[in-house]
Amino acid sequence: MAMEPISGAAPKDRVNGIYLFSEGDRHLYVGRAKNITNRYDWHCIPASDHNRASFAFKLAREATGNLKPSYQKGEKSRAGD
Repeated sequence: MAMEPISGAAPKDRVNGIYLFSEGDRHLYVGRAKNITNRYDWHCIPASDHNRASFAFKLAREATGNLKPSYQKGEKSRAGD
């Protein structure tokens, strides 16, 4: 909690820890990573797949109203297969 926030211009050093995406006072997503800088990049790359951009996947679920996870193969699964 004492660490300064990391933005798109994050330091090159490897930083382990917990990260939080917020919009104002609303907390949107919490994750953990062994390398926060790389993890942030994976969230932001437009071509990231469903396992690498879990925050985007969460936003898409909210936008489509498909909030219930599916643990079966098919179009409602995270992989979409």
